[in-house]
Amino acid sequence: MDRPSSASLSSAPAESQALAASTVRPTTEVSAKSARRRFTLSYKRKIVALATGLPAGEIGALLRGEGLYSSHLTHWRKEIARIDARTPEPKRRRKPDPARAEKQVIDQLERELARTRKRLVQADAQNKVVRAAGSAEQRGAAMSALSERVGTVDTTMACAGLGLSRATVYRQRRSKASLLAARIPPLQLTSAEQAAVLGELMSPRFVDHAPLQVYATVLDEGRTLCSTRTLHRLLAAQQAVHERRKH
Repeated sequence: MDRPSSASLSSAPAESQALAASTVRPTTEVSAKSARRRFTLSYKRKIVALATGLPAGEIGALLRGEGLYSSHLTHWRKEIARIDARTPEPKRRRKPDPARAEKQVIDQLERELARTRKRLVQADAQNKVVRAAGSAEQRGAAMSALSERVGTVDTTMACAGLGLSRATVYRQRRSKASLLAARIPPLQLTSAEQAAVLGELMSPRFVDHAPLQVYATVLDEGRTLCSTRTLHRLLAAQQAVHERRKH
């Protein structure tokens, strides 16, 4: 039997090393975390719709074919039911009525026309007031004309055009009687009461007493004439603050 030559023996390890290097070994590394499947809402609705009405055996075949569990189908049915319950039904809109739309347009135009007419009336009245003003010497006539058109003329705009003070216009509109009535205090003494108080002050008993002494003495007697300030004011009106014997 022939023995292998030394050359063939030396080349055998080299061939085995090359064969081992060229062989691709499968990896045995385990990934740290597997990728989780994600299901869209449309896919869930599709599976639930397909499973509706199928017998139990065919539902299992459907789930096995999709790689799903029965718990998936149970949870998806509840989820879709909750979503459908929250989604309101679309409201039925009323069909547009051409006559109603036309009426709304007409009403809007009528309102705009009324506003325009009102502005024209105010502008006309203001022009009359401006023409009546003429110059600075005729402001009295302008204010009289403005007072006669109260309610038809915008006072602010008219005063701005005439260079008048609104406070002056409003003050002249109010009568002197109303001003006096507004200034009269509610607790003011009447003429008879003022005469009675002056009689007490001018009496021989209190003619030499100061108003504060008179007030205290009368208060001890259980009476009240008026305040000490009013006593001073009544004496000042009679010029009898310092000396009352002459009166």
